Amino acid sequence: MLRKIKDRWQVDGIFFLVAVLENSKNAILSKLVSFALKKQVKLVFPCKVRGLQFIHFGNHFSCGSGLWLEAIDQYYGQTFLPQIILSDHVNLSNNVHIACINSICIEKGVLIGSNVFIGDHSHGNLAHFEVDIMPKFRTLHSRGAIVIGENTWIGDGVQILDNVTIGTNCIIGAQSVVNNDIPANSLAVGVPAKVIKRLVDGKWVGVNDVR
Repeated sequence: MLRKIKDRWQVDGIFFLVAVLENSKNAILSKLVSFALKKQVKLVFPCKVRGLQFIHFGNHFSCGSGLWLEAIDQYYGQTFLPQIILSDHVNLSNNVHIACINSICIEKGVLIGSNVFIGDHSHGNLAHFEVDIMPKFRTLHSRGAIVIGENTWIGDGVQILDNVTIGTNCIIGAQSVVNNDIPANSLAVGVPAKVIKRLVDGKWVGVNDVR
C-alpha cells in the first residue's frame, strides 16, 4: 500500500512539476510580449503569429494554447493590407485560428471557445472558380470584412466566414457556421447559423414570440 502511494506521488509530482515549469514559461514569455506591445496580454505557448505589424492587441487580451494568428500581406504574388484588431478583454480558448487578408475586428469583451476558425477569405473566387489550379495556388479572395460585436460569446467549433458582422451581445452555438450577418442581441445556431432567439428585456425569447 505504501509503495503504491509512493509511486502515485512520484507520478503526480512529475506532472505537477511539468505544469509548474510550463506555467512559469508562459508567464515569463507573456511578460516579455506585454513589455514589447506595451499592453497587458496573457499568452499560452506554443502559438503562431504571422504579420505582427498588422495585428492590434488590446489590453487584457488572453488566449489558450495553439493560437494561430495570420495577417497575410503576401501570397504567391498577391499583396494585401490586412488588419486584425483584438480589442480590450478579448479571451480566446485553445486552438483558435484567425486568418486575414482584409479586415477582422473582434470588439471588447468577446469570448471565443475552442477549435474556432475565423477567416475573411477563401482559396479561389467561387464566382470564377479556378478548377484547373490546386487549392493551395489559387488566388485568395475576400468578399468583405468580419466584425464580431462587443460582449459576444462564440461557442466551440464555430466557423465564421468572410463578409459577416455579428452584433453586440450575441451567442453563437457550438459547431455553427456563420456566413451571414447576425443582428445584435441574438442567439444563433446551425449550419448555416440562423437566429432562434432574441434578447428582450434581459430574457431570451424565441423569434416567433418577439413582437
